[in-house]
Amino acid sequence: MNSIVIKCKVAVKGHVRGAALVLPKALSYMEGVNTETGQFYETEYPELTGENLKDKIMVYPWAKGSTGDCLRLWRAHENGVGPAGIINIIADPILVQGALMSGIPLVYEPARNPLEIIKSGDLVEIKDGTVIVESRHNNE
Repeated sequence: MNSIVIKCKVAVKGHVRGAALVLPKALSYMEGVNTETGQFYETEYPELTGENLKDKIMVYPWAKGSTGDCLRLWRAHENGVGPAGIINIIADPILVQGALMSGIPLVYEPARNPLEIIKSGDLVEIKDGTVIVESRHNNE
């Protein structure tokens, strides 16, 4: 197993560890996540239909959607089905607000593109501005 370290900027501090769920495109919690169950229904990700974000480290480029996204992320968290952490390339202020309200660690502007390094299922740890990836893949 390879261990990869990625330095990031921190929007919301925290220390979490969990399995990665990687999305190659933007995500809207308003348009694509059931906040009662944590399941995806985003039409841009048909391969993830039924996949659950509960306790996952979400890895995706940026958020899309409306100002309601912060409340949808918070609602998922309050219902016990929210993600453990979020890694974005670009931090969306609305999503950051939801992560702050929920206490979900969120890092952004990684020194290396996480979409090229992290695969769904990899074990990922976020510790403030450091992301440690225990990859099951040879992607160095």
